[in-house]
Amino acid sequence: MAEVMEMNADDFRRSNGKRASEGADTSHPSKKLKTEMRQINISEKNPISVLNEIKFGLKYDIIQQSGPSHNPTFKVKVDVDGQTYYGVGNSKKAAKSDAAMQVLNSFIQFPIPGMIVTNNDTICLTKMDFTSDQMPIKPENAAAKANKNRNIQKGPLMTLNELYPNAEMTCTNNESDPFARFQVTVKIGGETFVGSGANKKFAKNAAAAMALRKLINYSAPEQSDPFCGTFDTVPNVKKEDFEKADAITKLVNDKFLEVMGNDLDHMKRKVLAGIVMIKDGDVNNAEVLSVTTGTKCVSGEHISINGASLNDMHAEILSRRCLMNYFYDQLELVASGGTERNTSR
Repeated sequence: MAEVMEMNADDFRRSNGKRASEGADTSHPSKKLKTEMRQINISEKNPISVLNEIKFGLKYDIIQQSGPSHNPTFKVKVDVDGQTYYGVGNSKKAAKSDAAMQVLNSFIQFPIPGMIVTNNDTICLTKMDFTSDQMPIKPENAAAKANKNRNIQKGPLMTLNELYPNAEMTCTNNESDPFARFQVTVKIGGETFVGSGANKKFAKNAAAAMALRKLINYSAPEQSDPFCGTFDTVPNVKKEDFEKADAITKLVNDKFLEVMGNDLDHMKRKVLAGIVMIKDGDVNNAEVLSVTTGTKCVSGEHISINGASLNDMHAEILSRRCLMNYFYDQLELVASGGTERNTSR
């Protein structure tokens, strides 16, 4: 290292913006060092940075967003030399990095470190040396195969548009509920399906999923991470269970709007929980016993063991307490010879 950094005055003047004379020795040690450092650092960069150095001015388009607001999934596409590549991730940055990685996988041959971290988003990678493939594969064929596998996993809205292109879809705005601000109605063959969400995209996906479950026994697709494996979001769930869950969710939300419709200040919430009693297995005869809101999590500095702060104000815990009160009320009525009370809490 000391030999590389030693430079005399003439070398310094030649490297300070002066053009080397013809026949001069251009293999300077400092240039060799810079080349070696660049070769080392390029494999440690984020895939987006590496791709931007090779193909400048690429545009990443967000084509799909799915999942709950606290754990969304983004799908991004990028066009390179007439070929479209897709990427998925739990943030826009991670999805773009995934798409850039797909592009790099198709035409760059170098080992990649085991982990790349970008803005608190970690992309799980195994150590891969693309120079040691077992069999030669043409880059364009590998890229086409990867894109084909990614296109298999389609969201409910995309699937609905392909299977029922003539479906009528209308959207209405409901300012009273910030978590179901938009309501989308889908009409297919005389049947009507309704979905709601905090934005139009969520509402459309909810309505499309409800329609597909009824029409073609649709179930949620697998969420796949190309590097970290594959997992099922909702494994082995019947269509009837989905329909029952949707009906229960609608009952709880409707009851909450009924109770809090005139109190906009306290209508804001993070978590909503409810308990519904279904009689004789018929959802149409269901009764909402409790609807509660609560905290999501108590941070460490607010946890107390002397009773100064409550640590169990989660919505589901409060809803269970309401259920216990309902049971005690029913027992008191039976003990006093009264009739069953039909009151929601």
